[in-house]
Amino acid sequence: MAQDVTTDLTNGHFTYHPDFLGASDGSTQMSIQFDFGAFYNGSSWVNDTLSSTQHAAPSNTVYSATDGYGAGDLQSVSVDADGVITGSYSNGQTLNLFQVAIARFNNPQGLNKIGNNLYAETTESGNAIAGRPGTNGLGRIVPNALEQSNVDIAKESVKLILLKRNFQANLNVIRTEDEMTGNLLNIIS
Repeated sequence: MAQDVTTDLTNGHFTYHPDFLGASDGSTQMSIQFDFGAFYNGSSWVNDTLSSTQHAAPSNTVYSATDGYGAGDLQSVSVDADGVITGSYSNGQTLNLFQVAIARFNNPQGLNKIGNNLYAETTESGNAIAGRPGTNGLGRIVPNALEQSNVDIAKESVKLILLKRNFQANLNVIRTEDEMTGNLLNIIS
Protein backbone atom coordinates (compact mmCIF):
# COMPACT_ATOMS: atom_id res chain seq x y z
CA MET A 1 0.00 0.00 0.00
CA ALA A 2 1.05 3.55 -0.50
CA GLN A 3 2.64 5.09 2.54
CA ASP A 4 3.83 8.46 1.35
CA VAL A 5 1.89 10.42 -1.24
CA THR A 6 2.74 14.04 -1.99
CA THR A 7 0.46 15.95 -4.35
CA ASP A 8 0.36 19.50 -5.48
CA LEU A 9 -1.84 19.50 -8.58
CA THR A 10 -2.02 23.26 -8.86
CA ASN A 11 1.64 23.17 -9.93
CA GLY A 12 1.30 19.89 -11.84
CA HIS A 13 3.72 17.81 -9.72
CA PHE A 14 2.99 14.34 -8.36
CA THR A 15 5.39 12.12 -6.38
CA TYR A 16 4.56 8.59 -5.25
CA HIS A 17 6.72 6.61 -2.77
CA PRO A 18 5.74 2.92 -2.68
CA ASP A 19 7.15 0.52 -0.07
CA PHE A 20 7.98 -2.77 -1.78
CA LEU A 21 8.93 -5.90 0.11
CA GLY A 22 12.66 -5.81 0.77
CA ALA A 23 13.13 -2.23 -0.42
CA SER A 24 14.36 0.45 1.86
CA ASP A 25 12.21 3.52 2.26
CA GLY A 26 12.75 5.98 -0.59
CA SER A 27 14.83 3.65 -2.79
CA THR A 28 11.94 3.10 -5.21
CA GLN A 29 10.97 6.74 -5.52
CA MET A 30 9.39 7.71 -8.85
CA SER A 31 8.57 11.24 -9.93
CA ILE A 32 5.81 11.85 -12.49
CA GLN A 33 5.12 15.38 -13.68
CA PHE A 34 1.75 16.55 -15.02
CA ASP A 35 1.01 19.90 -16.63
CA PHE A 36 -2.74 20.34 -16.46
CA GLY A 37 -2.49 23.83 -17.90
CA ALA A 38 -5.64 25.85 -18.41
CA PHE A 39 -9.03 25.17 -19.94
CA TYR A 40 -11.60 27.29 -21.76
CA ASN A 41 -14.87 27.64 -19.82
CA GLY A 42 -16.80 29.18 -22.71
CA SER A 43 -15.85 32.79 -22.09
CA SER A 44 -12.22 32.85 -20.92
CA TRP A 45 -9.17 30.71 -20.17
CA VAL A 46 -9.07 29.49 -16.55
CA ASN A 47 -6.17 27.87 -14.68
CA ASP A 48 -7.14 24.28 -13.96
CA THR A 49 -7.16 23.25 -10.29
CA LEU A 50 -7.84 19.61 -9.55
CA SER A 51 -8.13 17.63 -6.36
CA SER A 52 -7.53 13.93 -5.94
CA THR A 53 -8.37 11.41 -3.25
CA GLN A 54 -6.72 8.01 -2.93
CA HIS A 55 -8.29 5.13 -0.99
CA ALA A 56 -6.77 1.79 -0.04
CA ALA A 57 -8.65 -1.23 -1.42
CA PRO A 58 -7.87 -4.89 -2.03
CA SER A 59 -6.69 -5.83 -5.51
CA ASN A 60 -9.21 -7.57 -7.78
CA THR A 61 -9.00 -8.98 -11.30
CA VAL A 62 -11.60 -7.42 -13.55
CA TYR A 63 -12.85 -9.33 -16.57
CA SER A 64 -14.23 -7.06 -19.23
CA ALA A 65 -15.67 -7.34 -22.71
CA THR A 66 -15.04 -5.02 -25.61
CA ASP A 67 -17.49 -3.71 -28.15
CA GLY A 68 -14.90 -3.34 -30.91
CA TYR A 69 -13.48 -5.75 -33.45
CA GLY A 70 -10.52 -8.04 -33.22
CA ALA A 71 -7.35 -7.20 -35.10
CA GLY A 72 -7.51 -7.86 -38.83
CA ASP A 73 -5.26 -7.60 -41.86
CA LEU A 74 -6.32 -5.96 -45.11
CA GLN A 75 -7.22 -8.81 -47.49
CA SER A 76 -8.67 -7.10 -50.56
CA VAL A 77 -9.62 -3.75 -52.02
CA SER A 78 -12.56 -2.95 -54.30
CA VAL A 79 -13.83 0.16 -56.10
CA ASP A 80 -17.48 0.93 -56.84
CA ALA A 81 -19.04 3.12 -59.56
CA ASP A 82 -19.05 6.15 -57.21
CA GLY A 83 -15.28 5.80 -56.72
CA VAL A 84 -15.49 4.56 -53.13
CA ILE A 85 -12.53 2.31 -52.33
CA THR A 86 -13.52 -0.37 -49.81
CA GLY A 87 -11.14 -2.57 -47.84
CA SER A 88 -12.06 -6.08 -46.64
CA TYR A 89 -10.23 -7.33 -43.55
CA SER A 90 -9.45 -10.81 -42.23
CA ASN A 91 -11.71 -10.24 -39.20
CA GLY A 92 -14.75 -10.02 -41.49
CA GLN A 93 -15.07 -6.24 -41.40
CA THR A 94 -15.26 -3.95 -44.42
CA LEU A 95 -14.44 -0.25 -44.31
CA ASN A 96 -14.73 2.59 -46.81
CA LEU A 97 -11.10 3.71 -47.07
CA PHE A 98 -11.15 6.53 -49.61
CA GLN A 99 -13.11 8.07 -52.47
CA VAL A 100 -11.51 8.80 -55.83
CA ALA A 101 -11.80 12.48 -56.73
CA ILE A 102 -12.83 13.35 -60.29
CA ALA A 103 -12.66 16.88 -61.64
CA ARG A 104 -12.90 18.75 -64.92
CA PHE A 105 -11.74 22.18 -66.10
CA ASN A 106 -13.54 24.81 -68.16
CA ASN A 107 -10.45 25.13 -70.39
CA PRO A 108 -8.44 21.86 -70.40
CA GLN A 109 -6.05 23.33 -73.01
CA GLY A 110 -5.01 25.90 -70.38
CA LEU A 111 -3.59 23.23 -68.03
CA ASN A 112 0.17 23.29 -67.42
CA LYS A 113 1.79 19.98 -68.46
CA ILE A 114 4.33 19.07 -65.75
CA GLY A 115 4.90 15.42 -66.62
CA ASN A 116 4.05 12.68 -69.11
CA ASN A 117 0.54 12.30 -67.77
CA LEU A 118 0.49 15.00 -65.10
CA TYR A 119 -1.06 18.46 -65.38
CA ALA A 120 -1.49 21.42 -63.02
CA GLU A 121 -4.27 23.99 -63.03
CA THR A 122 -3.52 27.54 -64.11
CA THR A 123 -5.54 30.74 -64.20
CA GLU A 124 -6.08 30.02 -67.90
CA SER A 125 -7.57 26.56 -67.22
CA GLY A 126 -9.72 27.77 -64.35
CA ASN A 127 -10.35 26.00 -61.07
CA ALA A 128 -11.04 22.28 -60.87
CA ILE A 129 -14.75 21.48 -60.84
CA ALA A 130 -15.18 18.30 -58.80
CA GLY A 131 -18.24 16.12 -58.50
CA ARG A 132 -19.65 12.61 -58.55
CA PRO A 133 -18.47 10.37 -61.39
CA GLY A 134 -20.74 10.47 -64.44
CA THR A 135 -22.34 13.84 -63.59
CA ASN A 136 -21.73 17.37 -64.93
CA GLY A 137 -19.48 16.21 -67.76
CA LEU A 138 -17.21 14.15 -65.50
CA GLY A 139 -15.90 10.75 -66.49
CA ARG A 140 -17.29 7.48 -65.23
CA ILE A 141 -15.67 4.86 -63.04
CA VAL A 142 -16.18 1.31 -64.28
CA PRO A 143 -15.27 -1.18 -61.54
CA ASN A 144 -13.43 -4.37 -62.52
CA ALA A 145 -12.84 -3.11 -66.07
CA LEU A 146 -9.49 -3.10 -67.81
CA GLU A 147 -8.86 0.06 -69.75
CA GLN A 148 -7.88 -0.68 -73.32
CA SER A 149 -7.19 1.57 -76.23
CA ASN A 150 -10.15 2.26 -78.51
CA VAL A 151 -7.88 3.05 -81.47
CA ASP A 152 -8.25 1.13 -84.75
CA ILE A 153 -4.59 0.30 -85.41
CA ALA A 154 -5.09 -0.51 -89.12
CA LYS A 155 -6.89 2.78 -89.77
CA GLU A 156 -4.26 4.78 -87.87
CA SER A 157 -1.41 3.00 -89.73
CA VAL A 158 -2.97 3.93 -93.09
CA LYS A 159 -3.25 7.56 -91.92
CA LEU A 160 0.41 7.48 -90.88
CA ILE A 161 1.51 6.12 -94.29
CA LEU A 162 -0.54 8.81 -96.08
CA LEU A 163 0.95 11.48 -93.84
CA LYS A 164 4.47 10.26 -94.63
CA ARG A 165 3.78 10.30 -98.40
CA ASN A 166 2.28 13.80 -98.21
CA PHE A 167 5.36 14.96 -96.29
CA GLN A 168 7.67 13.47 -98.96
CA ALA A 169 5.64 15.11 -101.75
CA ASN A 170 5.85 18.50 -100.01
CA LEU A 171 9.59 17.99 -99.52
CA ASN A 172 9.98 17.33 -103.28
CA VAL A 173 8.04 20.54 -104.07
CA ILE A 174 10.44 22.52 -101.86
CA ARG A 175 13.50 20.91 -103.51
CA THR A 176 12.14 21.66 -107.00
CA GLU A 177 11.40 25.27 -106.04
CA ASP A 178 14.92 25.58 -104.64
CA GLU A 179 16.43 24.24 -107.89
CA MET A 180 14.31 26.57 -110.02
CA THR A 181 15.34 29.57 -107.90
CA GLY A 182 19.00 28.55 -108.26
CA ASN A 183 18.68 28.18 -112.06
CA LEU A 184 16.94 31.55 -112.33
CA LEU A 185 19.72 33.24 -110.36
CA ASN A 186 22.33 31.62 -112.65
CA ILE A 187 20.55 32.87 -115.77
CA ILE A 188 20.25 36.42 -114.41
CA SER A 189 23.91 36.65 -113.43
